[in-house]
Amino acid sequence: MNASAADLVAQKSSVLAAVVKEKTTKALDYRRNLAFLLYGGFYDGMAQEFLFNGVFPILFGEGGGFITAAKKVLFDMLVMSPCLCLPMAYIIKAIVYRQSVSDGVQSYIYDVKNKSLLKKFWLVWFPVQCLTFTVVPTQFRIAFMSCFSFFWLILLSIIAGGDRTTIESSIISQDL
Repeated sequence: MNASAADLVAQKSSVLAAVVKEKTTKALDYRRNLAFLLYGGFYDGMAQEFLFNGVFPILFGEGGGFITAAKKVLFDMLVMSPCLCLPMAYIIKAIVYRQSVSDGVQSYIYDVKNKSLLKKFWLVWFPVQCLTFTVVPTQFRIAFMSCFSFFWLILLSIIAGGDRTTIESSIISQDL
């Protein structure tokens, strides 16, 4: 529900901006919101619980010491997020829009290259994850991250939410 609400905030703000600029009004994109709902439920909720509270302690150890926390944060920022977390949002969106997984990955790569997606992600999540793995007790980590996730997902919705036409998709494919 967190991801769905964040997308609705992002979409409403773009609708209001269009009205203020006296452009044609935009309707809410319910498929886009469904994609955020699915991403939020499956990845942000269930998968992160399993990964951060189940797998990370096995790989990196328990506790919030500096070395343990640094390993967890760096692995999350440099491996999990660019290879799993962010691409998963784009893949789910592609599937909801009845596009191929490849189209979703191409959109992700486009946004990394042209919209500074990873840099924006790291600016938000690096400090949050430092706190997550050093200060926040294990049982509250997902709830803690969910609070910041709401604002991140608004930004992600704005970055990734724009519709890409077939022509733009083919241009992206040629650039890759």
